[in-house]
Amino acid sequence: MVELGGGTGAVTAALLKHGIPPWKLVVIERSPTLAHHLRQRFPQLRVVQGDAAQLTQLLDHDRPRGVSSIVSSLPLRSLHPTTTRAIAQQLETLLQPDSLFVQYTYDLRGVPPRLLPHFRRRSTRIVWGNLPPARVEVFERESAG
Repeated sequence: MVELGGGTGAVTAALLKHGIPPWKLVVIERSPTLAHHLRQRFPQLRVVQGDAAQLTQLLDHDRPRGVSSIVSSLPLRSLHPTTTRAIAQQLETLLQPDSLFVQYTYDLRGVPPRLLPHFRRRSTRIVWGNLPPARVEVFERESAG
C-alpha cells in the first residue's frame, strides 16, 4: 500500500491503527520538512521524499509489479492539469485492474471523472465529523482495453 501526501501523519496513523502492517506501507511526501517529520514520527515506515508525478521511479526498487492500493490526500482539483495527468498516469501504471485508489479531499465536490478516466468510482461519502469535513472516494482501476 502507498500513501500519497503523508503530511503530518494523521491518515498514516489511522492506516496503522486499522491494521495495515508497517512493512506494507510506503508513504510519499513531497515536502522535505514533512518527510523528515514523518520519519521521526513513524520510524518503522519507509517514507520517501518525492513527487507523486514520478511515483513509478520512486517505488521502482521495491514495487516492480505494482502496488495493491493507493491512498491519497493530494489536492487533485487544485493541481496544474499537467501534474494531475502525470499522477493519473502513475496510478494507471502501478495499480492492476480491480486495485483500489482511495482519495480524500476537503473539496466536498469530489474528484471529477475526467481526472481519473481509467477508474470507476465505487463509493463516495462525506465525513461530517472530520474538521473540516472531508469527502472520501474509492475508485477501482478498470481493466485495460
